[in-house]
Amino acid sequence: MKGVMPDNEVSSLPSGVMVEQIYPLIVPGLSEERHLVVMKPAI
Repeated sequence: MKGVMPDNEVSSLPSGVMVEQIYPLIVPGLSEERHLVVMKPAI
């Protein structure tokens, strides 16, 4: 789970890892951005 959309971190992932999906999350009582980043091994 990440805060603000992690574009810079996603672009710097090692070659053996890829992002499958990024889901924006709504956390009750929290006005901050949150994202669930689903990663998998790159084939």
